[in-house]
This record gives sequence, C-alpha cells and structure tokens, in this order.
Amino acid sequence: MKDLLKFVLVVGAILAVAAGVMLKFFVTVLIVGDDSMAPTMLADEQVLMWRGAEPELGDIVLCEHPADPNIMVIGRVFATTGMNLKLGRGAILVNNRRLDRNWLGSLEFEDGISPEPIPLKWGVEIISEDEHEFMQRADYTVNVADQSVPGGRVFLMSDYRSVDGFDSRTFGPVAASKCQGQIFMRLKPIEGFDEPAPLDHSYLDFLD
Repeated sequence: MKDLLKFVLVVGAILAVAAGVMLKFFVTVLIVGDDSMAPTMLADEQVLMWRGAEPELGDIVLCEHPADPNIMVIGRVFATTGMNLKLGRGAILVNNRRLDRNWLGSLEFEDGISPEPIPLKWGVEIISEDEHEFMQRADYTVNVADQSVPGGRVFLMSDYRSVDGFDSRTFGPVAASKCQGQIFMRLKPIEGFDEPAPLDHSYLDFLD
C-alpha cells in the first residue's frame, strides 16, 4: 500500500511539473468572453490555447481584430488564402462546394444578447474532414459577400451563426500572422451549467 501511494505521489508530481512547463512555454489559459462560439464554447468557460500554432482549416483560433489590434476575436477558420466564398441555395459555398452538414435537433438558448431564450436548431458540419457542432436561430438565413480570401489571411466564422459582428462576415478576413494560437481544449466549463447536448460540457473536453 505504501509503495502504491508513493507511486501515485511521484506520478502526480511529474504531471504537475509537466503541466507547469506546458503553461509557461506552450499553452495559455483563456476565459471565453462571449457566446459567439456556442455550442462549442460558452461565455466564462476556461479554455487552453497552443501559442504560436499556425491557423489551419477548421481550427478555433484567437486573432487580432483587423481594424483594432487592441481587440481579440475567436473564430473557426472557415477558409484560407485563395479560397472563394459565396452564397448558394441559402448556404455558404466554399470553393463552389457546400460543406457537408447534418441537422440533429433543436433547443432554446439564453445568449445574453436577447431578453428571452431563443429557439435554435443545431447540427454538425465538416471542415477539412473534421466534424464540429454549430447552431443558429430556426428562422435565420445565412449571408456572406462573394469574395476570395486575400493572401496571408483567414476567414473566421462563429459556430453560433446567427449572432452579428463576431466574425469575418462583419470585419473581413484577418491576418494569419496576427493569430496568437489554436484553442484546443476546454479546461473548465461554467459552474453549475447542466444542459443536454450540444451544451453538455465537461472538464478537459477536446474542442473540434
């Protein structure tokens, strides 16, 4: 029993040291400021970001706002340099292709913007072979200006599609060089927040 306890303590100490090294040199703890990335992330959750990771299709990234370097924005990389975006049959087409998606259900959500819970529909979408959840108002029609992403920039999209002003549909593509890293894990969900899918968040969830 003493040997087992000693082993557990040693392993715990090693993990604590490794975590300290990761936080010092490679990983940053962030607090999510709003619900624009719901259902993937919610306001006030703590998440982990790999510092310096190059933004790639499907990644959740933290970047400087293109009009104000004092503002940071979080979004999912929806398109990269040279890719074309336009509307087609009520959906955003990337390089003339509609992303694969599957609607899975509906829910009501308090987003902190509207005074009452909002009826939403949610589902999964595939970007660059990776599947992630997204949601939008049941009566919402997506919109984006026809464009080609300029060199060295990425087009960010919120997972909560029907909020305004939080992604590149409003402020345009952002400079990839101004992105600080990739958000890859939820460290801590909201205390006492207990909801069904897709809001059933827990500690140490990997974020797709």
